[in-house]
Amino acid sequence: MAMYTKEKPSHWIFWLVAAIMVLCSVGSLFAQNPQKYLLKGKVILSEGVADQNVTMRSSKNGVMLISKTGEFNKGLKLLPDTLVFSLMGYVTTRRVIEPGYDFNKILEVRMVEDRKDLGVIEVNTGYQTQRANEINGSVSVIGEKALNARIGTNILDRLVGQSSGLLLNSGKTGNTTVNKTGLSVRGLGTFNGPLDPLIVLDGFIYEGNISNINPNDIEQVSILKDAAAASIWGARAGNGVIVLTSKKGRFNQKVSLEGSANFLVKALPDLSALPLMSSSDYIDVEKLMFDRGYYNTRITSTPYNALSPAVELFLKNRRGLITIAQMNDGINVLKSQDSRKTYLDEFYTNALLSQYSLGVKGGSAQHSYLLSGNYENSRSETYSASKKINLNLSNEFKIGSKLSFSTRIYYTNAQSASG
Repeated sequence: MAMYTKEKPSHWIFWLVAAIMVLCSVGSLFAQNPQKYLLKGKVILSEGVADQNVTMRSSKNGVMLISKTGEFNKGLKLLPDTLVFSLMGYVTTRRVIEPGYDFNKILEVRMVEDRKDLGVIEVNTGYQTQRANEINGSVSVIGEKALNARIGTNILDRLVGQSSGLLLNSGKTGNTTVNKTGLSVRGLGTFNGPLDPLIVLDGFIYEGNISNINPNDIEQVSILKDAAAASIWGARAGNGVIVLTSKKGRFNQKVSLEGSANFLVKALPDLSALPLMSSSDYIDVEKLMFDRGYYNTRITSTPYNALSPAVELFLKNRRGLITIAQMNDGINVLKSQDSRKTYLDEFYTNALLSQYSLGVKGGSAQHSYLLSGNYENSRSETYSASKKINLNLSNEFKIGSKLSFSTRIYYTNAQSASG
């Protein structure tokens, strides 16, 4: 008799059916998550501007690139939300969508061109003030903001690095009779004559010490670089011209007060970069030369010639005044010393510079004035010190519509002491 047995279904069938049910439920969950709100709108640019893709960004609903027609449909899930519309050359526009917003109307966004006025640059040639496009030549203009970005004891220190072609010849021809400023504009323009560029202050050639000019009193600097400067100032402009324009009060100007304080601390020089022999190697060379009799003539000469501390120890040991152990102890002490560090500790310090400036200016319909003062205290890395006080008083009186009278008093008191 045949017998039939009923087998139980395997467990893998149960887990397969369960996985299919989970996947179906997740798919239906995503499929049933439609957009809650549909926003319709249009972006309008300036008249005559077309074929531009505006970018719309949302902090909660993603980013969208609007078509060139400007019309868009955007699904929003979360409210409130801020929509940001941006396009190069236009002012970025924002629209806030609140929960109570009427989505049946069309959102209209008008974008305005982003126009910025770069201002007019005026160049003072010393004789007249012109616009940059009215001058035939190479000119650099450095404003008050750029000048105040640097710290220096005189105005020329603040010009270094501010204009192309203006070089500081440090350690070459500075402080000589032909190049007192150490500056050159586009290289040297003469062989035998003065190498300094011509300095003009408020329309007059300045022959005094440039350090006497308070840098905080300068409003603008114009640098005339090429041969066109010679047509204005003649042969003396062969090395370039630096035109300094000082600050002045203006008519019908409200009283304004300006002040500044600068404090500069410089790092110690790195003497370890000097290519010098170490104390240990130098003493070893002295020992070799002593053993070969190099110092015998100096030892026996009359009057007595000074010897180095290491040679003195070698000599005392040869004469039996000290033992070899005592000599070695003294030599080890000398070898441990670093002459560069000792020189740095005894003769150098951190250079300090402090500057304090205060000025007031203003004017009425017939009178303008400026009063400024500057105090400077500096100490160099070799302990040389200097103090300087500058006082500036300028007035201008309007006598008629085309006639004015101006006065100026400038006082400088400088004191210095060597290190």
